[in-house]
Amino acid sequence: MRLQLATLILVLQPVVASAGVLIEVSAKDPAAKEPTITTMQAGADRFRVDGDGQIVIYRADKDVAWLIDPQAKTYSELNRKVMHEATSATDQINAALATMSPEERAMVQGLMAAHAPAATASAPPSLRYAGTERREVVNGFPCEVKDTLQGDKRVGEVCVTSWTAAKVNESDVAVMKKFAEFMKGLTGQFAQAASAREVPDIAALNGLPVRTISTTPKGDVVQEIVKLEQADVPASAFELPAGLKREDLGAR
Repeated sequence: MRLQLATLILVLQPVVASAGVLIEVSAKDPAAKEPTITTMQAGADRFRVDGDGQIVIYRADKDVAWLIDPQAKTYSELNRKVMHEATSATDQINAALATMSPEERAMVQGLMAAHAPAATASAPPSLRYAGTERREVVNGFPCEVKDTLQGDKRVGEVCVTSWTAAKVNESDVAVMKKFAEFMKGLTGQFAQAASAREVPDIAALNGLPVRTISTTPKGDVVQEIVKLEQADVPASAFELPAGLKREDLGAR
């Protein structure tokens, strides 16, 4: 009887796994000998990225993102309040700089950069995409090539497959749209911290990017989806692990 009761309690507990999407991305960096694998897990209102020894968990239901360093057992938190305060401080600094002479402004900006380079860095222009006539097949996915532009500069390309070809519903990864919007709100040191973890804007692409090529001074970084499937994702995957020490993002 006790065993039956324990089983019933287990069944009636809150859902511990939810239907979602599992994506594995292979990244080939010209500076690395072997490709690295990044894993993305998308749920109804939450998203997780594991790669390069770091973890990012985004909770749309809480409007917060956690940047986790498992090895150091630390994490930083991003939320609208923190980002708003940082933006307000930046606006105040810019207003003060505007009242200075060019010489004074250059001197103050130099001192700021020397003592707090991360805090004075600005976010790069947002990415946008331009269609081409090229069509390719990447790991079995037929896709359309689009140029990636930052301002007027071409910085790479993406190959976008349709939702039908991807065999997942757009709604299954809708949280990625929310995550992209969340990331666009980052400024200063937050933008720097997030730049290496950028997720393609699937709303702007109108499909799923199965290959992303980023042009760098050392060569092209090529990212390709090598695994895409619907999967039950444990709820615990989107929770902040216990035993981590919180630190200010600027200390990273």
